[in-house]
Amino acid sequence: MFKKNSPFLIVHKFQQPSAAAQTAANTGPPPATNPNGMNSSQNSTSDSSAKFWDNKFEYCKVYFKQQGGSITSYKLKFQPCGRTIHESNFQIMMYYHPTKPFVDTIYKKTRLRWIGFSPNAQQHTDSFKVIVLSKDSPSLVDGTIDHFDNNETEDWDNDESLYPSPNALNARSSHDDLFAMLSSMLPVANYTTSANYLLPMKSMTKKGEVSLMDCVDGSRTEDLRFMREHALVLTCMALVLRDHEVKKAQSAYGRTPYNGVTTESAAL
Repeated sequence: MFKKNSPFLIVHKFQQPSAAAQTAANTGPPPATNPNGMNSSQNSTSDSSAKFWDNKFEYCKVYFKQQGGSITSYKLKFQPCGRTIHESNFQIMMYYHPTKPFVDTIYKKTRLRWIGFSPNAQQHTDSFKVIVLSKDSPSLVDGTIDHFDNNETEDWDNDESLYPSPNALNARSSHDDLFAMLSSMLPVANYTTSANYLLPMKSMTKKGEVSLMDCVDGSRTEDLRFMREHALVLTCMALVLRDHEVKKAQSAYGRTPYNGVTTESAAL
């Protein structure tokens, strides 16, 4: 069952300084030189950088559940404002089907599918993409309830409406038929693992890249705001699947997966 107080993955979001704060910093008093020969502007730059990378909050908590039929469920609980209880909080369910293999989810009432995985337990997938399903394509989210409420007292573990039947797709379509229906569809986002290297900032290592496709009106601030929100949500999904692939490969080679809480950071 889900352990509500024990997420296996936590994604942090960095808080961008406000425009007013940036303006105040840029128009402050002239720098003064200290006895060590370093002026206050150099000190303030260093302090501002440190404050930025320390100024983060828990944006998404991810919970894991293994269902019957080997279907793996992930529950992503988003806190856009960094508060445990807030009207902007929302939750997303993701379902991993190991024998197809793909991951189905629904976001903003749109059915999505992550593809590019391998059923081979020893193969670590380093690139996958998400597409929008056509109305004729069966999905693991079919027949489940698209929950948007943030009622913390809801019994998630025993709510059968959240979870698909293990045979939800087997009776309706074969493996080849499923991917034939997807062949003509454009990806919405793509994730690619990159070689690990240390970024020129505070203890940050680049793990991968997420590319997204969207049509927005650059003159509309609201469109840009929603685009950033959607990008963060899809990035969180990609981080969950990356972690899934890494642990799958570790288990295949006899390594014991890390059972504690993994933390990731996302910045846009």
